[in-house]
Amino acid sequence: MEKKQFKEILKRDPDLVERLVLSYLPHGSGIDYDWEIEVKPDRVVCDNAWHLMDEYGYYDCVLPFRVTIYHDDIRVRFRDLNSYGHRKVRESYLRPYLEELFWEHGSRILDVIE
Repeated sequence: MEKKQFKEILKRDPDLVERLVLSYLPHGSGIDYDWEIEVKPDRVVCDNAWHLMDEYGYYDCVLPFRVTIYHDDIRVRFRDLNSYGHRKVRESYLRPYLEELFWEHGSRILDVIE
């Protein structure tokens, strides 16, 4: 699908694009919250949070993140973290894990928005 076609579909039925993107986003295994999706002409912005567990299997903290999907790129950013949250992201190697996860799912999502 060309960018022009995507923009035409977006004008006619933005909910369709949102539903398609939502069907490809991962859920579970730490991503335990509902996705918030905003479809824009040049990107799709997806917000959620990671539910981090400690070494004993108890929930430790919640780490909000944003995935921005462009026509040719996917970016993962953490939002509203304090110093404890930043430390947990580093210690758990969460950023590389989420980047790999979204690149894996991202090819399907990119097909939807390209």
